[in-house]
Amino acid sequence: MNNMSESLYELSSDYQLTLDNLMDMLDAGDIDEQAFLDTMEGIEDEVKAKATAVASYILNMRSLAANIKEAEANMAARRKSLESKATRLSDYLLSNLEAAGIPDVQTPLFAIKIKKLPPSVVVAKGAVLPDNFINRKVTETPNKVAIKNYLKEGNELAGVELVSGKRLEVK
Repeated sequence: MNNMSESLYELSSDYQLTLDNLMDMLDAGDIDEQAFLDTMEGIEDEVKAKATAVASYILNMRSLAANIKEAEANMAARRKSLESKATRLSDYLLSNLEAAGIPDVQTPLFAIKIKKLPPSVVVAKGAVLPDNFINRKVTETPNKVAIKNYLKEGNELAGVELVSGKRLEVK
C-alpha cells in the first residue's frame, strides 16, 4: 500500500485483493489471526483516510456551488432591478416626449423616436371566447406515485420497474 498517492479506487481494489489473499493465508495457517487483523486494520485506515479526503473535497465543491448559486440569484435580482428601472425610464421618456409633442430627438450618440406598435390583443380576465379562439394544451405524464403503489402491491407493468438507488451522505 502506498498511502495517499494512490487513488481511492486503487486503495479499494487493493483492500479487496489483500483481504482475499490474507483470508487464503489465514485458512492455510500461514498467518495467525492477529496478523490478519493488524494488516487489514492498516489497509482499512488508508481507505478511510482517502475517503475522508474525497468527502472533504465533495463538501468544498458543494459549498462553492452554493456560493455560485447565491451569486447567480443576486445577479438575477440586480438584472431585474436594472431592467425595471430602464422600463420605467423609457415609459417616463415616452410620456414626456408625447406630452411635449416631440416625436424624435437626434443626438451624436443615438436617435430617439416614438414608434407606433402594431395592434396586440388583450383578453380581459374572465372573457368567454368561442372554441375556435381557444388553444388547448394537453400534457400527459406518468403518475409515478400511483405506479409505485401499484407495483408495491405486487402488480406488474410492462416497461416499468421499481429501482432503489443509493446516495452518499456527507455531513
